[in-house]
Amino acid sequence: MSLSRGLVPTALVLVALTTQLGSAQADGGALDPAFGTAGVVITPTPPSTAPENADLNAVALQGDGKIVVGGRVHPSTAQSTTFAVARYGADGSLDSTFGTGGVVTTDFNLDGEGVHGLAIQPNGKIVAAGEAGGVIALARYNPDGSLDPTFGSGPIPGTVESDVITGGNEGVALQPDGKIVVAGGFYDLAVARYNADGSLDTSFGSGGVVLTARSDFEYGTAVALTPDGEIVVAGSRSNSLPDSGPDRSFVVERLKPDGSPDSSFGSGGIATATVGAWDFGYGLAVQPDGKILIGGASESSSQTMQALVRFQPDGALDRSFGDQGVVTTSGDADGYLYIASSVLLQPDGKIIAGGDSSTSAGPGTDFGLARYLPDGSLDPSFGAGGILTTAFGSNSGIPRAAVLQPDGKIVAVGPRLSTTPPSDAISFTLARYLTEDSHALRLEKATATGSGTVTSQPLGIACDSSCMGDAAQFADQSLVTLTADPLAGSAVSWTGACVGSGRVCKVTMLQAAQSVHVKFSRCLVPRLKGKRAAAARTAIRHAHCSVGRTRTKHSQRVRKGRVISQHPAGGRNLPAGSKVSVVISKGRGR
Repeated sequence: MSLSRGLVPTALVLVALTTQLGSAQADGGALDPAFGTAGVVITPTPPSTAPENADLNAVALQGDGKIVVGGRVHPSTAQSTTFAVARYGADGSLDSTFGTGGVVTTDFNLDGEGVHGLAIQPNGKIVAAGEAGGVIALARYNPDGSLDPTFGSGPIPGTVESDVITGGNEGVALQPDGKIVVAGGFYDLAVARYNADGSLDTSFGSGGVVLTARSDFEYGTAVALTPDGEIVVAGSRSNSLPDSGPDRSFVVERLKPDGSPDSSFGSGGIATATVGAWDFGYGLAVQPDGKILIGGASESSSQTMQALVRFQPDGALDRSFGDQGVVTTSGDADGYLYIASSVLLQPDGKIIAGGDSSTSAGPGTDFGLARYLPDGSLDPSFGAGGILTTAFGSNSGIPRAAVLQPDGKIVAVGPRLSTTPPSDAISFTLARYLTEDSHALRLEKATATGSGTVTSQPLGIACDSSCMGDAAQFADQSLVTLTADPLAGSAVSWTGACVGSGRVCKVTMLQAAQSVHVKFSRCLVPRLKGKRAAAARTAIRHAHCSVGRTRTKHSQRVRKGRVISQHPAGGRNLPAGSKVSVVISKGRGR
């Protein structure tokens, strides 16, 4: 078995692309001109004559704004396709600090290898979940793209090969405790949970695996976690061979943290929905209110449409969504939608579904996005009537996954297939779209006696000790946490959209731009002689000092209740919180 390697450097170049939207974008949905070439990035993969020699299936966003994608390629040195992970900067350029020229591949020396799910750990390590030889496989990469030798116990350090049979549509999620949950399956709906070191978590299910057999064939394609630690898996179930006929439904399973079915959900932890004769779930999202959204495809009368289904927290269909819990969207000649391979939730409750679309005959021609209002109706402020497509001329682009950036921009990824010689050429393709649902958060740093830095989470604002202000776009309704790091001896205070003196300032972006003012101060000792005692104490606190010892004595010159002297002297620049002591007059005395 061979270890992780980079793709051939000469193949990793950005090439110009002429893109066209399915219709004019008056508001949300325009391609981002600051990303790649006119909003699109194309990275060729190694040339290969093997069928299905490359694919791009997954995307994840790092905390620093870099974009990680995963799929498969077929290097000339490998017997079959291999895991492939690439990392791009926020501008769409390949990150040369990752792997070789921005890309790494990992060969398990098995057939049919490929990445289908990605997750970024808090320490920056990248977990890739997928298939190798028909079973679930994992690889974990360090931030520089090298395999993490502390992960797994397989023949290749940094990887895991399981015994769980899967159909090539695996989802992955990270628990807060560092455990890794993977969903897949072929004959059974399968969920496996791994410890942080890659070993199976034996406290979950049976030896770390839950297999749910309710019909002849079941696929698990996506997984998500609820705030209370439960696991939600989405996919499809069928009573016939998966691709040989009708009789397939959307399926959702909800498990307790120990892997047992949640009996309060659906029937024994399972809920299903039948929309057409052929239903297949791909995308999954859990709303803040506990409702569950599945995106996928539904076919009836030889017509395939994008489908969304929303379930209540108890597994019943949400009748307030679309038509009794179901939304199907086919579009028109300007943007025909076939599949929702990914489902994203905006902070304002709007829903984005991305997948195959076409402006001509046949599915899979274009990148397609649709945005819905919370009730399931199309959002007319997005694209053309809620739908947009990105065409690739005579070539075909198939969006497999999408992610929402903190500033509201949408990144969609997938393979681009050449329909002109060489017809087997496949490229990794990324497109980034603007939305109108974001607002500026402006930070202004006041000139003061202290110093410090301010950063935001999500990332966007990064104001060092020398900057006087910064600004970034954040999605509407999103919560932005500003954290101040004062230099030693400085205190921090906030005004504007949040008020206080703590290190943390939280701002909710409510349908408008917001401004925050921050001030770093040291103790600039005020001159207090002659001031009343109460006024002196107030002046000390306002100067970011603290009130020290207060003594009283008679004075022939200073009126009763006023400051005779102080220590230290006024005008001194001291660390914030330094004590200032005063002597107060008791009057002339006898």
